[in-house]
Amino acid sequence: MKREQNRASRWLIALWQYFAFFLLIAFVVTCCMLLFLEILQKHMGLVLTQEMIETAAMLTFGNVLLISLFCTVIDGVRRWFMVTRPVQQIANAAGKIAEGNFSVRIQPVFSLDGQDGFNSIIHSFNRMAEELSGIETLRTDFISNVSHELKTPLSVIQNYSTLLQQPDLPE
Repeated sequence: MKREQNRASRWLIALWQYFAFFLLIAFVVTCCMLLFLEILQKHMGLVLTQEMIETAAMLTFGNVLLISLFCTVIDGVRRWFMVTRPVQQIANAAGKIAEGNFSVRIQPVFSLDGQDGFNSIIHSFNRMAEELSGIETLRTDFISNVSHELKTPLSVIQNYSTLLQQPDLPE
């Protein structure tokens, strides 16, 4: 239920972003068209009829709709590769670390500039995983060594206890 609400919420946000982008593009294109038509009328002496303006407005509306949809899709794809995918990789790797799998490493992501923040986070994450892996190895070795060192005295005590519990043998 919560997952469906989250998905619906994301779709509403995406729809709102598209609508806002569409309005922005429509405003800019409308202003440009009005300036262009005014200059065209002044310098060329054209007389624009209501029908010509309505036809131009419908074509412009269709173009703006297609351009804003195209730009929104391109931005969505860019955002997926540049933000969402690296965040998911880091979150999945962190989940595996939390489960005790310290061998997890994340590959650096492609970036156009060398100052990418995700690669810095990924580098730090990989260093953390290496350190945790080393600490886990030390802990395992320590427990193994302590266990081995305690076995010898315990077996001696057990053998001595067994000898004390045996009835005396007749002489």
